[in-house]
Amino acid sequence: MTNRYCAAVLTTGALLVMVAACSGGSTPQDTGLHVTRADFGDEWPFTVDVGLLSCEEVPGSLAVLFTHDGITYSVNGPATMWAAENGWADKRPIWSDSPEDGVTKIPTVALDRYAEQHCA
Repeated sequence: MTNRYCAAVLTTGALLVMVAACSGGSTPQDTGLHVTRADFGDEWPFTVDVGLLSCEEVPGSLAVLFTHDGITYSVNGPATMWAAENGWADKRPIWSDSPEDGVTKIPTVALDRYAEQHCA
């Protein structure tokens, strides 16, 4: 499998440095697109406010991943299918309930689209 990442983000206090690059051989914990609740507003699907969004090629598709606090979560269907083999966590522990009914989840489609546009 080939890793595809679009940006690395380094955060030190208030300093945020973004280095644009697409590279292989890194782990999702090392690289990704810095994303926040503020970036996506009501479409933000997680209970945590910030993380790194990354992509990894899996057979026949692109896995979208979200890393927060050193844990990489599977976001889309292909990532979920390959999660066990790659050590990616299930997103359910950080996946927000819909404010409309408190039962369904906020869709991850906004993150999926963003990742697919920026990881290509």
